[in-house]
Amino acid sequence: MPDPPRRAEDVVINEIFYNPPAGDADEFVELANRGSQAVDLAGWRMRGGIAFDFPAGTRIAPGEFLVLAATLVEIKSRT
Repeated sequence: MPDPPRRAEDVVINEIFYNPPAGDADEFVELANRGSQAVDLAGWRMRGGIAFDFPAGTRIAPGEFLVLAATLVEIKSRT
């Protein structure tokens, strides 16, 4: 049976910050919506190193970024 056609997705992993130097920052994964429409992330999940289920109402607008991190306060203090 042939593989299904390959799909181009608008939401991509844009950046991964893994195993930072001690005290530098939290690890994080950044998603980006490179499409022209908002994407509803409800029901999506991240697994492998990060375990996260996107709750209902989670959307990422076109051209926007979404950061997944263990500590919101730490990430916000560095922006």
